[in-house]
Amino acid sequence: VMAVRRNKGSKKSTKNRKVSRVKLSNKKLSKLAKQGKLGQLKKRRQLLRAKSGEPNDEETDDVTEEVIEAPLEDADYEYFGTGGKGHRFLASYGERDKNGKRKIAEDEIEDRYEQLPRKQARVETKALLPVKDKQGVKQRHVVVQSNGADEAASDNEEEEAKSVEPPAPASITELFLTRQQRVAEVRQKVAVLASAVVENPQDNTKKLKELRAMLEETDPHIFLTVRKLAMVSLLEVFTDIVPGYHIRQATDKERQQTVKKETKKLREYEETLLRHYRLYLEFLEATLKSGIKHGNGVNKKLPEQAGKVLSHLAVKCLCRLLVENHHFNYTSNIITILMPYSTHNDPMICTAVQDAVKTVFKIDHNQGHITLQICILLSRLIKNKINKGVRVDPKAIDVFLALRIKEVDFDKSSKKDKMTHKEKMQKFSRRNRKRNKEIERLDKELEDVAATTNRKKRIELHTKIVEAVFLTYFRILKNSQKSPLISAVLEGLAKFSHLISIDFFDDLFNALNGLLITGDLDYKESLHCIQTVFTMMSGPGDAFNVDPANFYTQLYTLISNFTQDKSKVCTGPLLDCLMAVVVKRRKQLSLARLLSYIKRLCTVSLQLPTYTTVQFLKAANTSLQSHPKADMLYDSEDFGGGVYMQDCGDPEMANTHNTALYELYNLRHHYNPSVRKLANQMSQQTLQS
Repeated sequence: VMAVRRNKGSKKSTKNRKVSRVKLSNKKLSKLAKQGKLGQLKKRRQLLRAKSGEPNDEETDDVTEEVIEAPLEDADYEYFGTGGKGHRFLASYGERDKNGKRKIAEDEIEDRYEQLPRKQARVETKALLPVKDKQGVKQRHVVVQSNGADEAASDNEEEEAKSVEPPAPASITELFLTRQQRVAEVRQKVAVLASAVVENPQDNTKKLKELRAMLEETDPHIFLTVRKLAMVSLLEVFTDIVPGYHIRQATDKERQQTVKKETKKLREYEETLLRHYRLYLEFLEATLKSGIKHGNGVNKKLPEQAGKVLSHLAVKCLCRLLVENHHFNYTSNIITILMPYSTHNDPMICTAVQDAVKTVFKIDHNQGHITLQICILLSRLIKNKINKGVRVDPKAIDVFLALRIKEVDFDKSSKKDKMTHKEKMQKFSRRNRKRNKEIERLDKELEDVAATTNRKKRIELHTKIVEAVFLTYFRILKNSQKSPLISAVLEGLAKFSHLISIDFFDDLFNALNGLLITGDLDYKESLHCIQTVFTMMSGPGDAFNVDPANFYTQLYTLISNFTQDKSKVCTGPLLDCLMAVVVKRRKQLSLARLLSYIKRLCTVSLQLPTYTTVQFLKAANTSLQSHPKADMLYDSEDFGGGVYMQDCGDPEMANTHNTALYELYNLRHHYNPSVRKLANQMSQQTLQS
């Protein structure tokens, strides 16, 4: 209570105090300054002083004069007794506007603007690990100390940008070295990935995916090399890791079943392997097509020459996969891709596909599934091209010569043994039919998985293959007798004539006889034509009642027309044709024709090279031994009427039995020791007999 009373008393005392004029003047000046009228008052006083003639001293004014001349009072002593603390406001005092904000002079604003930096300094901070306390997680940052040189560089950034010169272009040597370095790195990476996949395929399927991703390289400097490396590496990897069996994909029902951990892991690996293998084949197919038809497919953005190089490599990869993995999945897809290119205009692509097909024919002769599919597709391809009038390369038909088929069965009695659907319905119950159907399905799966097939199934497949091949041959003989394909067709018929069904003998014999009569065939084609006829007649066609006299005469004429320029190409076909006539049909061959053939062989051998002469003498010696009465050619005496007519075109009418083999005497003095030895042996056999 006492404190309150004291406070009240103090308030009353302050009210009764007398305020000094200095303080009132200061209040007035402050009020005018707030209202913005202080400047007007100063100007008015300056004008009044100018009119009265008094000097205009800016450092003094009326207020200061009044302050100096006014006497000090008790309140003034109390105010100045505060130690001058009340004067601190004078240091920052200035004009203020109506809202109480201080006004800044124009010169001061310009000075402050000039003092501001042209660009704010960038403060670089570094994030630290956060700290967790009671309030939560706090992010911490620390200011990175920058060098003085960096600060100076930031201040003079524009000047430096103008003074920096563009870098000099790299030289060809530097570019080449850079490319070589990158290629070396890619080679190392490919080698590491491929080695890891081959070492442990089941655990490194991701690396196989990474290796396959390199097929999509787009760097214009190294894309061609990288893609080639990836294609070849994947080829070798798949050749090594592909299993030796056909992978059967699991059904939805089998996937829902509970299996062992090892079985599940193996199934996942097989599915992954099949997926990557399929994607690789799709890339090869797209690369092949885009390289041949530039502008489509994967390589549409690549240069034409690069696309051509990649397409050639893609063909080689597909051919290698067909040969190495013909037992594996997607073989049918590979065959479908490659077969149209067996007649392509590009010799490299055409040759690669044909060589691959020949190799498959040689290694697939025990089974025949792949061979049958190739023959059917090739037969359809040739048929379509012939119908459209498109030229077909004879080498595409020569592919059939690589077939190794020795036994077929054209007997249709086996088909009659099969029961019809009506007979099965009558004989078996529903349960038995269902059981037999399941057994047939399982047997078919076992045959697909098995490495070999039984003899009956193999003969059945070979029969279908021969039917497809002969269908192609007969179509060409019927529609294109003056085509360049005739030579390949006749050569194929000569090789597989022992497999021709007897149902085609009559039509084929008439067609070949007509070709010989026209005279449009060359030397080698005529030999193949004759060999085909005699090979057919030496097998099942032995009972076929025809007269091949024209073929005997044509063969006799061809022997006399044999010259040195034909020795390299036609020696083999001529000797094969002679063996088909003399050895296989020795019982049907007359003695007069046999003697004429032997005599003409010895006569022609006098003007041939050494190798051909030896072959002809061996054929003559074999013919002499095939007939017991052929040794009469060693006797110089005449056994019948008539004179030997060397220029006669018919071997039956040449009277060869009235001559002898005088050529052996000259051949015994031949310059080559092999010819001399063989001629002496033939003469000694005659003396011994």
